[in-house]
Amino acid sequence: MLSLKKVIWALLSNVVDLMIGVGLLILVTRFYSTEDAGRWILFTTIFFLITRIREGVIQTALNKSGSGVDEQCRYDAMKLSFTVNTVLEFVISIIFLSIGLLGLGESINDFLLFYPLGAIPWAAYRWQVYAHLLQHQVEVIFRGNVLVFICLVISTLLVYRMELPVHYLVLVLSVSGSVGAIYGIGVIGIKKLWKSNYREEHIKVIKRYGGHGALRGFTGNITNRINVFLTAGLLTMTDTAIYGVAQKYIHLVLMPNSAIQSLLFPKFCEAANQGEHKLVKHMFENTVSSLMGMFVIVVVGAFFIAPIAVPIVNGPEYQRSIPLIMAILCMSAITAPFGNAFGSAINAIGKPEVNTWLLIVVSLVNVIATYVMISLFGLWGTILGPLVAELVSLIWTSVIMNRELNINYIRCFLMIPTSYQKVWNKASKAYVRSRQGNSSNTKN
Repeated sequence: MLSLKKVIWALLSNVVDLMIGVGLLILVTRFYSTEDAGRWILFTTIFFLITRIREGVIQTALNKSGSGVDEQCRYDAMKLSFTVNTVLEFVISIIFLSIGLLGLGESINDFLLFYPLGAIPWAAYRWQVYAHLLQHQVEVIFRGNVLVFICLVISTLLVYRMELPVHYLVLVLSVSGSVGAIYGIGVIGIKKLWKSNYREEHIKVIKRYGGHGALRGFTGNITNRINVFLTAGLLTMTDTAIYGVAQKYIHLVLMPNSAIQSLLFPKFCEAANQGEHKLVKHMFENTVSSLMGMFVIVVVGAFFIAPIAVPIVNGPEYQRSIPLIMAILCMSAITAPFGNAFGSAINAIGKPEVNTWLLIVVSLVNVIATYVMISLFGLWGTILGPLVAELVSLIWTSVIMNRELNINYIRCFLMIPTSYQKVWNKASKAYVRSRQGNSSNTKN
């Protein structure tokens, strides 16, 4: 099971990770026009979509090859994943640079000319995050993210003070990513990594899971990000900025889900590799019910905080994003815990193709539904389209989980009160221990 200490470190790390994205967006919306903010959001949507696709190739294979094995085997798996990660990003960077040089990037062409400078260091930074997650070294990830955040803020302020155009912010990603990569890979051990070997069985694993991971990364993130592309294409850059702000706040609120799920996947892999499918079921149900119970409280709090926070942080022109935040949050509070846990569990038990086909179909439903809804309802279509796709996904994954691991989604909902009781019991025990400790200190 996940230790409380690791969960807390993961939460802190994700806080900083999201501060990187949200903090940069706040600076952009404050220092640049809504038109420039819309262009930045469109570019970063593409940038991070490509990042997730590349990470999809290596993440599952790295966990399958490196979980529950000796140190040398783990380092061999990490060396192969680092090599594949670097080569892929280099090829992708050449493609986007070529598009920029040919002038085919339209409103974001200037950003594409800087793409390799930001993408290659960022790829190395993101790789070391997964390498440390494999070893449950979340404290190292937290420290690295803090360094990246500090560099990001300083670099962004320099770009603004020098009155450089918005596309120079790509250099901010370059500097920040380089610092994070140097620190994280330094902790792993460059010499150890260099002396490790490529194993045939690891190559087979990355061949089996890499393609599915890339497709999963593409389809899963298209489901989340297609609204930005469609908003930019069917509406205006100002509408894109409004929706982009709402989406970033949702990422912030969903932070605990991301933190806990990132720790859960290696645990799923360890249990599945040992044939402990009942343990996978137990962890799935407990984690999902706990996350949904937590999101009930988060949703209630957001209804009071968002109307105050958004105008102060981003400016009064972004008030239109507040109802979007509320609607997306209500939907995500239910679907996000199930969606992430499903992907981790089904990959861990060795059936990545099931997850891949599910995401392909759901992504197609999302694209079609969102296009139709935006055409009919404007900006509100960015909510209604994904709602249709999420309902399809929830029903379909419930059937698959029941068949593969005997998991009943209704049971997860019924376990929510139990999750509150567990938290209360732990808090009560901690309070009693602290009182007993204070009492003994007083006597002494």
